[in-house]
Amino acid sequence: MIGCGHCKALAPKLETAAGTLKADNIKVGAIDCTVETEICTQFEVRGYPTLKVFRKGEQASDYQGGRETDEIVSFMRKAAAPTVTIITAAEVESIAHKDRVVVVASIPSGETEQITAYEKVAKELRLEYSFYRVSDATAAGITLFKTFDEGKAEYSGDFTEESISEFVKTNALPIMDDISQQNYARYAKTGLPLGFLFVSSQEQRDTIGQEVENVAREHKGKINFVYIDANKFAGFADNLGVKQEWPAFAVQHKNFKYIASQEEPLTGAAVAKLAEDLINNVAVPVYKSEPIPTSQDGPVTVVVNKNFNDIVFGGKNVLIEFYAPCTHF
Repeated sequence: MIGCGHCKALAPKLETAAGTLKADNIKVGAIDCTVETEICTQFEVRGYPTLKVFRKGEQASDYQGGRETDEIVSFMRKAAAPTVTIITAAEVESIAHKDRVVVVASIPSGETEQITAYEKVAKELRLEYSFYRVSDATAAGITLFKTFDEGKAEYSGDFTEESISEFVKTNALPIMDDISQQNYARYAKTGLPLGFLFVSSQEQRDTIGQEVENVAREHKGKINFVYIDANKFAGFADNLGVKQEWPAFAVQHKNFKYIASQEEPLTGAAVAKLAEDLINNVAVPVYKSEPIPTSQDGPVTVVVNKNFNDIVFGGKNVLIEFYAPCTHF
């Protein structure tokens, strides 16, 4: 395989994954789009490398996994597996750590509503996590096994699709992981605020990182926390309105951004305060804004982000001109 730099970087990982997946009867192929232009056009290939999955002869779907060998193998095994694999109680221990996250439901065969709810969640998340159901269960329960943090989580809620889905999405994420293109979508799917701890050294991870992990553990299921490399992603800090002074902590939720004070060194207590304010709906979002003018002597009031709500939504009729410094002839 030849091609661009990204293609060349992926090629040996794909080849190693292909060797492993051969035992699972999963084929891995490669198409040169400079030669096979028609087929690449048919499947709307616009960038390289593009990975697509064909499951049991069905139409192609976009590959949604990572680009490392073990991530390719894990994703393709899930893609090829049944939505829910049926096992016996005696087999649970042998499959518990077969993947990074394994979900096992013990549901008596007569509980059709519970089985249906579980299978709907499995269908939604089957390409991210492995789902099993114990066929000889005598009582209902769900265990999520994982190769990180505390090792497993037990489900204690109602057997509804929404509740099971929330349990899996929340507990399948580490207390704190490094954010990347591969795992960002998993955090986004939870719908929870996402807190970014910007660190620029291992020392910062070992000190403030441990403090923030304690906060993350306390608020698990309400706010997600991640590490982000400040040396690589300083531009993202700018987007959040964070000054490039490390360590720093900011939260993004929907269209709003919240920043722990940077007037003094970051502490776990400051992160905890911001997290509690968010949960209690009293946190104040941060906006990029010019300073509010010290005087408003002209007939037209100067509006900036910081005074926009007070002026526009203050109960009066207001006409606002949205403009840009430019010249029209």
